Amino acid sequence: MENSLLFKTIKLANHDGFTLIEILVVLFVLSLLSLSVTTVTQLNKITHFQHKKQLELEIIQTQLIAIATHKKSVLPFNVANQPIYFNEFGNINQAISGYIPKYNAYVVFYLGFGRYEIK
Repeated sequence: MENSLLFKTIKLANHDGFTLIEILVVLFVLSLLSLSVTTVTQLNKITHFQHKKQLELEIIQTQLIAIATHKKSVLPFNVANQPIYFNEFGNINQAISGYIPKYNAYVVFYLGFGRYEIK
């Protein structure tokens, strides 16, 4: 009889698993961390998209000013330390590519018809 009583007390004192509340707390903390990481990456994508759109608007505006005034129009930024301008027909003066730190973007200007690509 004594052995069975001792076995029951040992069995009751042995807690090998986690309680439901402990598991829920861990899952809650992990979900908060994953949400914060996702939010930060989405904010970075949004700001990069906004910089890209602002750069695109400045290029288009400069090209339209050159076409409307029938004069050369210089972009408000340099690419590879060289000024870039559009002629009176809206064409770019040279094919060039480079990183623009102000907009955190890499831009490629193709020769002819004012084509460009923002990366």
